[in-house]
Amino acid sequence: MWRIVMLVGLGLIVVGILVGVGFAWQARQLKARIEAARSWTEVPAVIQSARLQKVGKTSSAPSLSYTYSVAGKTYTGKRLQFGGISMTRLEAEEVLAAYPVGSTTTVRYDPQRHDFAVLRLAADSRGFLIAGIGIGLAFVLAGIVVAVSG
Repeated sequence: MWRIVMLVGLGLIVVGILVGVGFAWQARQLKARIEAARSWTEVPAVIQSARLQKVGKTSSAPSLSYTYSVAGKTYTGKRLQFGGISMTRLEAEEVLAAYPVGSTTTVRYDPQRHDFAVLRLAADSRGFLIAGIGIGLAFVLAGIVVAVSG
């Protein structure tokens, strides 16, 4: 019986490590997308809408839409940056203030997919790292407790 408990504990530890590595890999992928987007073509864009969006109980996110043209075709984009966006209300309001409705700014679009554009070269990879550490550590600690108690 103690072998089964020990194996369950070790299994939880392995899952915790894999979760942590997976979230860290996702954060790295976001940074790689930013680097790739540095070579994308820049074009003017017009901000069509800008509003504050509530995320959970304490966080906010700016929600923007913009139009831009490539080879005579107009596209609508909504991507501010890569990855999720979660910030304080004040931070979100500061972002919105930088992109007032009707203003012209610059976006970068993917030369392979003209409908895929981004306003700024940034990513919120911090959330992936925090989640990976938190969830991974919880599994590792649970695995240690299970393994030791067996």
